[in-house]
Amino acid sequence: RGSTTAHTDAADTIINRLGGVAKELWNSRESFTMALDALRSAAKGNRIYRDARRNQPVLDAIDRANTDEVFQNNWRPLMMLFDESRQGSRTVRSIPWSMFSANSSRGRVISIDLSGHDRDNAGIEWSPEIQNVLIYELLNSIRRASEMLYQEGRLCNTMVFIDEAHRLAPQRHPEGADQYAKLITDRLVDASRTNRKYGLGWTFISQTLASIHPDITRQTRIKFFGHGLAMGSELQTLQDLVGGDRNDIRLYQSFRDPESAFSADTREYSFMLVGPVSPLCLTSAPLFLNVYNDPQTFLEKNRRVFTNWQPRMG
Repeated sequence: RGSTTAHTDAADTIINRLGGVAKELWNSRESFTMALDALRSAAKGNRIYRDARRNQPVLDAIDRANTDEVFQNNWRPLMMLFDESRQGSRTVRSIPWSMFSANSSRGRVISIDLSGHDRDNAGIEWSPEIQNVLIYELLNSIRRASEMLYQEGRLCNTMVFIDEAHRLAPQRHPEGADQYAKLITDRLVDASRTNRKYGLGWTFISQTLASIHPDITRQTRIKFFGHGLAMGSELQTLQDLVGGDRNDIRLYQSFRDPESAFSADTREYSFMLVGPVSPLCLTSAPLFLNVYNDPQTFLEKNRRVFTNWQPRMG
């Protein structure tokens, strides 16, 4: 813990020490030892905090640390994110340009899984802190790329889907939450307000409604409500968002739970839609519909639409 300036000074110390080391070697034990020695030297020279008394706890923490554990659980998984030699790796900053590429003649879907699953069999797991840093940097990269395209007179023509949105943009963070978790929420709230003009849309998916940051639910133009929000604070939030005739809420409460069906073929997935989802919605009243219960049927019924559909960029 400490000031932002101290964190920056410590980070600069490590970066400068590793400046002559190839990035693919940053995750080695030798690089870790070099960085630790540089951090210890900076603390002794009062280059992290100006006050020697504040640098002493840093030195004590370094001396007490289980270096094997810190290397395996913290340093190595973090440094592997900078290893561009890994097959299939790509930088966070390059991902938005892959999404917004103007040379793509067909639509492109990019799925980003930050669950921490060890696909490389390297014996590492991403901690929640590392995941938060990655998500924050990705959101920043998306913002920078979309702004640059806009300045060139082009639009992103892209939709970003965020699953389990209440985890990234909760109504409130618990005491002592990671600083990047709060920055992520701030960035998503800002995106829901300002990114529309860039041709960049955001879809927030969650099993709960009351736990999502209220500014996001207010700014979202089109809302889809499925079964499961018919009780307690969820119902109250739903009523606040929908307003209007209570008959709409009663009809929503009549939705059947899809899991109560006798078989997968007889499941019904009902939704209440609020907002300008269709040119047929001439009023602010919600639109109710049942959707197909398997993707193949949906594609078959809409074959003509999707056969001739090719998205354009910009």
